[in-house]
Amino acid sequence: MVNKTITYIKQYFFMLALAATFVGFSAFKANEMSGSKNAAQWYFVERIDANEDDYSDSNLKISGPETEEPADPDCNTTNAGNTCAVQLNNPSSTPIADGTALTSLPAGVSIQEHAQREL
Repeated sequence: MVNKTITYIKQYFFMLALAATFVGFSAFKANEMSGSKNAAQWYFVERIDANEDDYSDSNLKISGPETEEPADPDCNTTNAGNTCAVQLNNPSSTPIADGTALTSLPAGVSIQEHAQREL
């Protein structure tokens, strides 16, 4: 019985190695695809109370998604002014709704970076 098993493994070694390679690469591809959902996303923000000159996170809400890091001269990460956009790390695939206050983000969502308007 042991000889039959060894003979079988010898005969089909290449096929077993190929199958193991296929399974291994498929696992890496699945992991890569699931990681793309977790990419950080930029969102424009606006003041909740526009009458206040308060641009802290407690007075800001989401006003719309942005496809990439803001690079406009009026709103970018190198300016030192009032916040105009934030980059959120969202581990779920659920989009953040417009009007969501930055202090009321869903569990697990965190602010990674701020973009500011030039003063």
